[in-house]
Amino acid sequence: MQIKSLFVVLTGLMAFAAAAPAEAEARDTANVQARKSWTAEGGCKTDWAGRCNAQCIGEGVRSHGCKKGDISSGIESSHCVIGWNICKCSC
Repeated sequence: MQIKSLFVVLTGLMAFAAAAPAEAEARDTANVQARKSWTAEGGCKTDWAGRCNAQCIGEGVRSHGCKKGDISSGIESSHCVIGWNICKCSC
């Protein structure tokens, strides 16, 4: 009975080893950077609609080392009174 068990275990290990990938895929991470996110200066306001994107571009280039074309912006009502919003930036 022990020989059968040993045979089953060895067969299972060989099947597992054959199914496992030989080597992990190498990835080029040299040009990969984490996305930076921040809240634009100014806090909760009612007039972000006309200037959120410009504010994010200015802050991103000046303070966060972002390229102008990589910067995105959005207006959220996070933690503000109803009708007031914050400007969220990322690059």
